[in-house]
Amino acid sequence: MTTNQIIKTYQAQKRKNQRQAIHRQKELERQRKELHKLTDAQIAAHEVKVNENHIDLLTSFHAEASEPYDWAELQSTELPQTPEPLSINQDVARERLHYFKPSIMQKMLGKEKEIVASLQQELEAAIAKDKELHENALKEHRESTEEILKVKEIASGVLDQDLNWYVKALDHFKPYDEVAKYLTSFQIHSKHNSYLEITIGVADENTVLPKEEKTLTKSGKVSSKQLTASRKNEIYGAYVCGISLRIARETMALLPVERVIVHVNAQLLNSVTGYKEPKTILSALYPKATINQLNFDAIDCIQAMGNFKHNMQFSKTKGFTAIEILDSAINP
Repeated sequence: MTTNQIIKTYQAQKRKNQRQAIHRQKELERQRKELHKLTDAQIAAHEVKVNENHIDLLTSFHAEASEPYDWAELQSTELPQTPEPLSINQDVARERLHYFKPSIMQKMLGKEKEIVASLQQELEAAIAKDKELHENALKEHRESTEEILKVKEIASGVLDQDLNWYVKALDHFKPYDEVAKYLTSFQIHSKHNSYLEITIGVADENTVLPKEEKTLTKSGKVSSKQLTASRKNEIYGAYVCGISLRIARETMALLPVERVIVHVNAQLLNSVTGYKEPKTILSALYPKATINQLNFDAIDCIQAMGNFKHNMQFSKTKGFTAIEILDSAINP
């Protein structure tokens, strides 16, 4: 398999790994544009599904992650061959011109020269078409080669466990794209080639959470119920822990690190000043060995934090309170 094929395979896998909630969100957005064609019952059902999808999206970040990258394979594959000039179109046109024999009627009407001139024009157009196709193939080859060389260079740096190349790999492959819009900040602290320390900021619960939970009545109408404090905290807790786990999983899938430390900051109310200010609400150390043992399709991501060394003060009645971050030198 060529490097280009490997890269395309990883990209296809990434698209395949997009969570069902993401696919459902896109489908619901498509349906939203068609609401004027729907009945009242269908519009109500769509409204409920959008609400359910919003909550599902926030509470399932942990469930998917990219497949591990094989950097040795990426580094060792060969560059693609330069495409040869094409003659497929001109071959056909040249053959038509070569074997053209005017019919008796064409001779009688004096059409022979006209037809030959037309076939010659077709040949010239075919030559130009083949040239265009070859130029496009060369352009694609140059772009592909540049991409492959860049990836091979990154692969060499990653295999050498060079922290600078870890950062370049993260920047190039962008493993956090899906969760990025749900973060307010992101910072990588590269301190050792066996682990990465990452600090993220998450959105305020009033910004990211729906205000209501919606269901359909037996009559097909929307029933809206204000989220209770405990339900808000439950969803927000899953969002925070899920994104933290997802960041760790994506990092380990891309890079040969044995552990990832993730600190999560959020805006918490300071009861002394009456204003919100950034505080750390979760700090967790994720060893790859433990991550690889978990069934992420079945876990409760809040309870799953018990599998890892972490600092977190959370309850469904009170939500999060500020904590101290873990020491990056801590052993798993």
